Amino acid sequence: MNKSIVTSDREDTMEDVDEESPLLTPQTKREGSTQSNIHSITPLPWMHIRCYRIRSTDGRLDHCSLEECLQHRRRRNEQDREELKTNPIIKNDAHYWIDIEADWNPQRQPLYHKWLLQLGLPVFALEILARSPETWFSQVIPLPRAALALLRILPSSLSSDSDELQHSAALYMSSILLTLTTTTDAVNTADPPPSLHSQIYQRMQQRLHVPSSGGALMAWLGFHLEKTSHDTRTLRSSVLDLDESMDKHGVTSVEVSEILRAKEQVMRLLSVAEEQTECLESLTALNLEELRLPPEQDSTMASLFHASLPILLAMTRATERLALRLEQRVMDLRRRLQTNEQEKMNRRLGVLTVLSAVFLPLTLFTGIWGMNFENMPELNKPYSYPLALLFMIMIAFTMISYFWKAGWFR
Repeated sequence: MNKSIVTSDREDTMEDVDEESPLLTPQTKREGSTQSNIHSITPLPWMHIRCYRIRSTDGRLDHCSLEECLQHRRRRNEQDREELKTNPIIKNDAHYWIDIEADWNPQRQPLYHKWLLQLGLPVFALEILARSPETWFSQVIPLPRAALALLRILPSSLSSDSDELQHSAALYMSSILLTLTTTTDAVNTADPPPSLHSQIYQRMQQRLHVPSSGGALMAWLGFHLEKTSHDTRTLRSSVLDLDESMDKHGVTSVEVSEILRAKEQVMRLLSVAEEQTECLESLTALNLEELRLPPEQDSTMASLFHASLPILLAMTRATERLALRLEQRVMDLRRRLQTNEQEKMNRRLGVLTVLSAVFLPLTLFTGIWGMNFENMPELNKPYSYPLALLFMIMIAFTMISYFWKAGWFR
């Protein structure tokens, strides 16, 4: 797989970025259109970069180099400037998807920012993407001829013990979709976690109905929303199993740790579903005229928005409602467990109360017969001691029988 990236001979600055031509810097445009003027470097060690060309015939993905994406973007911008004067509708038959996975670390932020600077992204988008992912929140930002969507997503495994937030960003730029996923899990480890990219790739290969970067954006959104919905339904099955186990085998068959783990997962799912709903609502309310797309791309995106966004929004709202119901069910399970623990404590206190009541009269007689008076006739009787023991045993037996019949030992 080609993991190359394009850069110019000199270091670009923020002033070099062309807002109207994302993914191209003025330096690159001045160097001409030949491939020999573009140099390749490998990605940073903690990055994975994958580039694909979207077939216009069937929407399948073909591996390509990032150089090809940038060359296409440069040619399209030049064609736009020359032909829009006479031909307002230009057919754009090539679309690309660039996916970047980066392992975030605060110490790497300067190097990460410098590396992103080489892509020639829109200035505002660059500033957001270069920040710490902990400062990200789900939102949609319209830009000139581009749109940036930030989406909170679930980790590869819902049972992960990590509390770190994970976000993914999608930068739509007419014929190119750039997706960036940051994570705190190391990319280069002996046993890396399952990659989300392979799952998204399979999704786009199977369900990319519109062969364009806009269609890829809808497929990318659909994958993350469906994953949240699938994980929520999976967690619902686990919670129902806990409920059934309590009903069949008693409350004590479920450990407190299981309920607490389920509660933690539900809260994580709920927070992700809420943010995804907010992002979809913002995207639905987006005015495409603000993006200033070419007429053909504008009409394509308008049809995609009209056909896909209502379905995606309904899906994420249903997921949010399901997560809320799961939260209530987990709280009910926890209350059942707490009630059972309280009942156990009450039974133990009841046993202690019965024992105290039984020994109270025995202690009274022991105290009376233990007084040092000279004239105590019962102490001089030959059978006074065994009779006293028998009397005390009868009192204890009578009281225990009474409490037993009253249900104190049940």
